[in-house]
Amino acid sequence: MKKDSDESGKGNMPRQDDKWWLPTVRVPPNGLSDAYRKWLQNQKELVAQVLKAAMAINANILMEMEVPESYTESLPKVIHKTSLLTALPYSVYNSSNNITL
Repeated sequence: MKKDSDESGKGNMPRQDDKWWLPTVRVPPNGLSDAYRKWLQNQKELVAQVLKAAMAINANILMEMEVPESYTESLPKVIHKTSLLTALPYSVYNSSNNITL
């Protein structure tokens, strides 16, 4: 984690950059305790599990949805529409997450 020494003495100053909505990271001068570090790591793992489950659910729902005729007609004629619409969601999802549906 990055220590924000520039803002440590300034109180609760908002960011002045492009991502002003993100909170600034503040770590105590002596670092995090072992208990807090373990808790934070556990929270990270839990969030990753929830994200994977949500992505799997979304992929299944998207595969069950019918593709509107107007969308398939708007695709370029070079691409074989049927193979693209059936293979693309699986290939994108599987290549990025190594999860098989």
